[in-house]
Amino acid sequence: DDLFKGFIHVISTVDLRIQDIANQALENGLAEYEKRYPKERGIIQGAVIILRNNDSAILAEIGGRYWYQNRSYKYSDLNRVNRGRQAGSAFKPFVYLTAYMNGWLPTDTIVDSPFSVSMGYGRGKHFIHNYDQKYLGTSTLEDMLKRSRNIPTIKLALMLGDGEKSGMEKIAETTKLLGIESELHNDTDHRGKKVYYITSALGSSEMTLMELTNAYRAMASGIYAKPYMIRGVVGRDGNNIMVKILGMTHVNIDPSYLEMIQSGLR
Repeated sequence: DDLFKGFIHVISTVDLRIQDIANQALENGLAEYEKRYPKERGIIQGAVIILRNNDSAILAEIGGRYWYQNRSYKYSDLNRVNRGRQAGSAFKPFVYLTAYMNGWLPTDTIVDSPFSVSMGYGRGKHFIHNYDQKYLGTSTLEDMLKRSRNIPTIKLALMLGDGEKSGMEKIAETTKLLGIESELHNDTDHRGKKVYYITSALGSSEMTLMELTNAYRAMASGIYAKPYMIRGVVGRDGNNIMVKILGMTHVNIDPSYLEMIQSGLR
């Protein structure tokens, strides 16, 4: 009763000005996409999460667009921020960060050239392609990250293997350090060892938008924190019923490696 009568105040982290900007950005961005791809009008969805860099407070959150399939979804309880989707090329910085953590430098070079990977025993080869179907030849890691090249990313992930651990196993460990809890695609081999699929280097594994955004925030700040929306709850007598206690810790990655990936992302 106190809650519905307004005696209890819930204090949110949401910034309504930022929320309004995010609402418009999502609607306008999807509308522009539909102009380029008219056949997909009304069936494209989206989500937005904006986190404060230093402590992961949620400044704005959108779980879906206002109109979807000719119906109003303003009050839909399906929050796509917390739905698993393939990360796609947004996953690539985790590959490069892992490389820096294993002795590579942004100025080291790698070759963008035709390349295939084994699909497993008796299953043949799968050719990796770049988005533009072209090859750039030799260039630096930082340049390949900037250009989001698929083939160099796959090559780099494979080259990170050291006999004890595969490159993808190391990359999976990096994602855990950044707060991603979703498992990368894997299987168990004949020895009972977990084997990660190399295609996850290109973002084929599912994770939530919240996880992905918070991992980027952790790379940017060097601080691990779980996203939160409620700062506190105040009772009718003015006393605090709840005050958010921030559980922030430093990401267990050397700051020099984080500076390398920050530079590349800029």
